[in-house]
Amino acid sequence: MTDEDYSEDEIKTLVVKLHDEGHQPSVIGMKLRDMYGIPDVKEATGQSVTAIIEEEGDGMDLPEDLRNLVLKAARLREHLEENENDATAIQGLQKTEDKIRSLADYHRGAGNLDEDWTYDPETVNILLE
Repeated sequence: MTDEDYSEDEIKTLVVKLHDEGHQPSVIGMKLRDMYGIPDVKEATGQSVTAIIEEEGDGMDLPEDLRNLVLKAARLREHLEENENDATAIQGLQKTEDKIRSLADYHRGAGNLDEDWTYDPETVNILLE
């Protein structure tokens, strides 16, 4: 089957189903391509995977790329609790947190993130749970 075999509503239903199973938008796109033969959700429906998820009322609290960086920083912080003298991990955490701040600036400007959102490791970890 290809995307021509699926209606817009069927594709949107698949997107919501995969999101409800816990998949990120990028993974949903790959699954639709590989398992269902839908090469491009946006071309088939006129909306991106993220827009379909938000339309269904189940939007993400953080954009996917920012969320992944925050999770990486959380894992590095966890590692540093046990290995506080790991200079490579310290440097990796600093670089990751710099990327988080830069990406947050971009998403604030694009309107994907609240204007008053700031990166704070303690409060962000609560958001991700």
